[in-house]
Amino acid sequence: MGAVTVTMTKDDFWNPIESRSPKQFEKFKNWVDEYKKRVDWSELWQEGEYIPCIEIKAPKVHELPDALQTGIFIQFITEIEPSYTLSLDFTNMDSVKRGIRDWFEVEEAL
Repeated sequence: MGAVTVTMTKDDFWNPIESRSPKQFEKFKNWVDEYKKRVDWSELWQEGEYIPCIEIKAPKVHELPDALQTGIFIQFITEIEPSYTLSLDFTNMDSVKRGIRDWFEVEEAL
């Protein structure tokens, strides 16, 4: 049986990163807040619109599928460190998640 894959939920992925790399995670959270303003996040997800009996709310980043969260992280890296070479094996999502975790830990140590 293969290894259990950790999804990029708040509890299983992002909270452990935040506890190990608080300075870099704060930088990421601040960037995400600005990113959401730039892309008009609420409008993008049609927040506040109503389908009978359902109010639409924009998802939090950690509620998105792993691939979308990864794309947002890549955008973050691209904007804050344009010369940084991020090497991720996109054929293996576990490897991608390790690469994201590693980035936070390395940057926190600097």
